[in-house]
Amino acid sequence: MKSNENFANKFVNAMRSKNTDNIKSNNDIPEIKEMLKKLIMIDDEKWGYYAFRREPLKGKFSEDDKLILINKANECGKKYAQKIREQYSNMNTYDIAKEMGLEVDYPDRPNGGGHIIFAQFVEPNKVTVFKDSINKAEELITSKKLAGLFSDINIEELLLAHEIFHFIEENDDDIFTRTEKIRLWKIGPIKNDSNIVCLGEIAGMAFAKELLKISYSPYILDIFLVYLYNIQASYGLYEEIMSINNKE
Repeated sequence: MKSNENFANKFVNAMRSKNTDNIKSNNDIPEIKEMLKKLIMIDDEKWGYYAFRREPLKGKFSEDDKLILINKANECGKKYAQKIREQYSNMNTYDIAKEMGLEVDYPDRPNGGGHIIFAQFVEPNKVTVFKDSINKAEELITSKKLAGLFSDINIEELLLAHEIFHFIEENDDDIFTRTEKIRLWKIGPIKNDSNIVCLGEIAGMAFAKELLKISYSPYILDIFLVYLYNIQASYGLYEEIMSINNKE
């Protein structure tokens, strides 16, 4: 997926529409450890609805439509992770990326201003993982005693795995996340079909989860990594997913 659509960008777009008048002070926000304990209990379907909140065409889908697409996207990501694991056996994610011909860089942070970015894929074969967020995450894990919650997660490797999926996605015309489209309009023989952006993000998370054998959704990093830079924005995302999770 192109760099301006990577999974680390979407929280910014989501926060733009939130009413900042209701944001709590940092002292009123739960400890990150307490938030994470609840986040790891949320299933992949609920995280899929969370992803659909960021979909530009979200208004064109019923809740039933979303659920079908969420399940298909999760299955897509899982299937491709299994293919990669079969092909590359016990290789770690870094070696897999190298064998696939990806060029991976680890700069401290993006050049220039703009949004916070944790990792990105740029065609044809460039992945960038920004070390600033990794270093900050490691410091927070130590200071807040979060190691138990991250015992099966290497954040750097997880970010890389997600971007590997986007590389696969760009090079496979038959992958579900590219073939599944929604018709925007049709006039006689002329039609306009669009990709559904969030499906690539959902599948990318499922891919990383399966490839690295993580026991809960990598989507928890949306809240955790944003917390490193903006506690209030992180809490806004936390409230959003919790409201989705609590919705019957």
